[in-house]
Amino acid sequence: MSKILVLGGLSFRGRTLSLHIIKNNLASKLLIVDKLVPQAAFLTKEMTELFEPHLLQADIARPESSQKVFEKENWEYVYNMIADIPCNQDNSVYRHGILNQSVVPASIAMKKGYLKCWVQISSYEVYKSSHEPKTEDSPIKPCSNRGKWFAKTEAELQKIKGLPLVILRTASTWGPYCVTESLIWAVMGDVYKYLGEPIPMIGRPDTRQNGVHVNDVVKAFIYLSMNWYRPGIMGKKTPIFNLSDKHDMSKSWFL
Repeated sequence: MSKILVLGGLSFRGRTLSLHIIKNNLASKLLIVDKLVPQAAFLTKEMTELFEPHLLQADIARPESSQKVFEKENWEYVYNMIADIPCNQDNSVYRHGILNQSVVPASIAMKKGYLKCWVQISSYEVYKSSHEPKTEDSPIKPCSNRGKWFAKTEAELQKIKGLPLVILRTASTWGPYCVTESLIWAVMGDVYKYLGEPIPMIGRPDTRQNGVHVNDVVKAFIYLSMNWYRPGIMGKKTPIFNLSDKHDMSKSWFL
């Protein structure tokens, strides 16, 4: 078993990952860090009971908080799930919640020398919006302001010398306890279907919108870090993976 640190551990994807680690007994030591107050996180009774011994409320984007987290234990695996930050936010929100929440703790972690793998969540939003499927080598042309900050965060993390980094660019993620835009579209689709009216949307109904289940995101994090990754596995190139299911959905799927 390993010493595991989950950042953004009460986010939609973070809580699912934390629950998976606990239920499968994957960690000898586990710390779940989140800025959010647990009582305001809408945790289930099961999550509240299972997370309590491992939970630390802290703003990991602040150097003093990050320093204290990495003084607690020699963490071997760090999973950075980031907070659930909505679209159309001010740049200061994205700078703090995406960039600083990643670069600050990663820089401190590298000074400790015990890190085996750092898996970083990123987004399909780093790519240009189009009908063509994207590969990991597709040009970085963010389709949103949030995507620009994900792209900047990827670039800054890759500058940290020696960081055992794996980047996972996920499609729109859905599943139990989803609080992201995927849930909003699904709920709107059901409402307008009940009303018998077309759902208002920006852009064309046939615009492709791939998705991925949160359980698949969690399994990818665990597999890539504990079973696949080793230093230099891709030479000097940072391992980057797109993660999506095989369903070729469009916006009209929500109708």
